[in-house]
Amino acid sequence: MKTQRRSLISVLLIALVFAFSASPVLGVGNNAGRAGDVVPDSYIVVLQDGVSSADVASSHRITRGRTFSSVSNGFSGVVPPGRVNALRNDPRVASVSPNRIVSANPKPDNPGGGGGGGNGGGGKNKAPSVTINSPGDGDSFDSGVSISFVGTASDNEDGDVTESLTWESSLDGAIGVDGGPFDAVLSDGDHTVTASVTDSGGKTGSASIGITVGTVSPPSNQVVPSGVTRIGAAPGQLSETGAGVGVAIVDTGIDLGNPDLNHGSDCFTAYASCQDGAGHGTHVAGIVAANDNDVDVVGVAPGATVYAVKVLDDTLAAATT
Repeated sequence: MKTQRRSLISVLLIALVFAFSASPVLGVGNNAGRAGDVVPDSYIVVLQDGVSSADVASSHRITRGRTFSSVSNGFSGVVPPGRVNALRNDPRVASVSPNRIVSANPKPDNPGGGGGGGNGGGGKNKAPSVTINSPGDGDSFDSGVSISFVGTASDNEDGDVTESLTWESSLDGAIGVDGGPFDAVLSDGDHTVTASVTDSGGKTGSASIGITVGTVSPPSNQVVPSGVTRIGAAPGQLSETGAGVGVAIVDTGIDLGNPDLNHGSDCFTAYASCQDGAGHGTHVAGIVAANDNDVDVVGVAPGATVYAVKVLDDTLAAATT
């Protein structure tokens, strides 16, 4: 009798050891188990590109769980018994895989237990914290003025590392070393200024600001046609312009409201107006004399005055009167 009682106690102890040694992880619904266990009747279904998850799930009476589309097209769900083979044979389906329980352990701060430089031999080394105190982000300065730069830097392991700061401009390159406050004259333009420092453990921290020096011209939206460049008439290639010259455009007229053209007040036409309704004459006028400004295109003789001679109507048909 005592032997049977000891055996029963041993069995119970073994059962308790296995019960408490299993890592609790989440499964699907109320299905809990260990990592790697298959979740009963639950599958990951990957579909062909463009196939609707809702349509496939409805066709096979599947209760969908999660739908995914970022990496691949598909869903997870509970597949009714006996429908797995039919699902796999569906031409809209790329693959069907059993859903398994997955668990993950947190990554230790210092894998392997080895000592890291500058962190006391334990814990994760963090990058230094850098602050730019002056100038402020978005500040503007006149050309040629001396600008004061001030920053601070601290590190959890190395303490105050301000004296090791290095400064760099996106336009002028290195502008300051050895950390302390300094003055510098920067070239005209929009600068991104970065202060950075590397600690004894090899981690780098940085901070950046944007400043403007001088007057920066806004970017031009004007397009220089390749043909204008090819014949040597692009802005800057010739000192001459079309100013003071009149050019007759014998075509469908000219768009009299186009801001990129200097059009004469006189026009010649057999129609009611010289206004261009087809666009062809305006296009030709632009090739000839579009102004050198910040819009549209530039012509071969920018600034010339164009005169509309409308001999074609808006359907490009020749005038008959």
